[in-house]
Amino acid sequence: KNFGPTVELDYIFIDSGHFKEQFIQEIRILSKYAKKDALVIFHDAYDYMIDEEVHGIIMECFGGRIQIIYTMPDGENLGVVVR
Repeated sequence: KNFGPTVELDYIFIDSGHFKEQFIQEIRILSKYAKKDALVIFHDAYDYMIDEEVHGIIMECFGGRIQIIYTMPDGENLGVVVR
């Protein structure tokens, strides 16, 4: 959904699909609505999806890198953007 140019989000929780392409698409879309200092949290931050390309996109879109703050045995990790 297009929220319009006036919406600025303080908090974004991305519970993405389990494919890198979906993850990247959601980052790019939601970053358009994020305030500069928005809290950005990722669920299902699988190790195989968080590579240097994804770190670069997160840096470009949110000004930081994703850091895993809680790990799960099956890989459904919780990550946050650290600036």
